[in-house]
Amino acid sequence: MNTTVSCELHLRLIVSSESSLPVPAGLRYDTADPYAVHATFHTGADETVDWVFARDLLAEGCIGRPGPVTSVSGPPAVTDKESSASP
Repeated sequence: MNTTVSCELHLRLIVSSESSLPVPAGLRYDTADPYAVHATFHTGADETVDWVFARDLLAEGCIGRPGPVTSVSGPPAVTDKESSASP
Protein backbone atom coordinates (compact mmCIF):
# COMPACT_ATOMS: atom_id res chain seq x y z
CA MET A 1 0.00 0.00 0.00
CA ASN A 2 1.36 3.41 -1.01
CA THR A 3 1.15 6.48 1.19
CA THR A 4 1.05 10.04 -0.14
CA VAL A 5 1.79 13.18 1.88
CA SER A 6 1.09 16.61 0.43
CA CYS A 7 0.98 20.23 1.54
CA GLU A 8 0.20 23.61 0.02
CA LEU A 9 2.69 26.48 0.41
CA HIS A 10 2.67 30.23 -0.16
CA LEU A 11 6.07 31.09 -1.65
CA ARG A 12 7.48 34.36 -2.93
CA LEU A 13 9.60 34.62 -6.07
CA ILE A 14 12.25 37.28 -5.47
CA VAL A 15 12.49 39.35 -8.64
CA SER A 16 14.87 42.00 -7.32
CA SER A 17 15.93 43.44 -3.98
CA GLU A 18 12.81 45.64 -4.11
CA SER A 19 10.13 43.30 -5.43
CA SER A 20 8.77 39.78 -5.22
CA LEU A 21 5.79 37.87 -6.58
CA PRO A 22 3.50 35.41 -4.79
CA VAL A 23 3.73 31.83 -6.09
CA PRO A 24 1.37 29.30 -4.52
CA ALA A 25 2.84 25.81 -4.65
CA GLY A 26 2.15 22.27 -3.58
CA LEU A 27 4.60 19.58 -2.50
CA ARG A 28 3.82 15.87 -2.73
CA TYR A 29 5.72 12.82 -1.51
CA ASP A 30 4.58 9.33 -2.48
CA THR A 31 6.10 6.12 -1.10
CA ALA A 32 5.71 4.62 -4.60
CA ASP A 33 8.58 6.98 -5.64
CA PRO A 34 10.54 7.14 -2.35
CA TYR A 35 13.48 9.25 -3.52
CA ALA A 36 11.50 12.10 -5.08
CA VAL A 37 9.41 15.08 -4.01
CA HIS A 38 7.05 16.51 -6.62
CA ALA A 39 6.45 20.28 -6.64
CA THR A 40 3.64 22.04 -8.50
CA PHE A 41 3.99 25.80 -8.85
CA HIS A 42 0.76 27.65 -9.67
CA THR A 43 1.84 30.34 -12.14
CA GLY A 44 -1.55 31.51 -13.40
CA ALA A 45 -5.28 30.88 -13.16
CA ASP A 46 -5.05 27.43 -14.77
CA GLU A 47 -1.30 27.20 -15.36
CA THR A 48 1.16 25.11 -13.40
CA VAL A 49 4.83 24.18 -13.64
CA ASP A 50 5.76 20.74 -12.30
CA TRP A 51 9.22 19.91 -10.99
CA VAL A 52 10.62 16.76 -9.39
CA PHE A 53 13.34 17.13 -6.75
CA ALA A 54 15.57 14.47 -5.27
CA ARG A 55 14.35 14.06 -1.70
CA ASP A 56 17.92 14.36 -0.35
CA LEU A 57 18.53 17.57 -2.33
CA LEU A 58 15.39 19.18 -0.92
CA ALA A 59 16.27 18.10 2.63
CA GLU A 60 19.82 19.46 2.31
CA GLY A 61 18.49 22.77 1.01
CA CYS A 62 16.10 23.08 3.95
CA ILE A 63 18.74 22.19 6.57
CA GLY A 64 21.99 23.46 5.08
CA ARG A 65 21.02 26.77 3.49
CA PRO A 66 18.41 28.79 5.36
CA GLY A 67 17.02 31.91 3.72
CA PRO A 68 16.28 32.74 0.09
CA VAL A 69 17.91 30.69 -2.65
CA THR A 70 19.96 32.72 -5.13
CA SER A 71 21.64 31.78 -8.36
CA VAL A 72 25.45 31.63 -8.31
CA SER A 73 26.11 31.41 -12.05
CA GLY A 74 23.43 33.73 -13.47
CA PRO A 75 19.69 34.20 -13.61
CA PRO A 76 17.54 31.14 -12.92
CA ALA A 77 16.07 29.31 -15.89
CA VAL A 78 12.31 28.86 -16.07
CA THR A 79 10.92 25.98 -18.08
CA ASP A 80 7.50 24.48 -18.48
CA LYS A 81 6.47 20.87 -18.77
CA GLU A 82 5.54 21.16 -22.47
CA SER A 83 8.81 22.69 -23.70
CA SER A 84 11.42 20.58 -21.91
CA ALA A 85 12.16 17.69 -19.62
CA SER A 86 12.13 18.13 -15.85
CA PRO A 87 14.82 20.57 -14.70
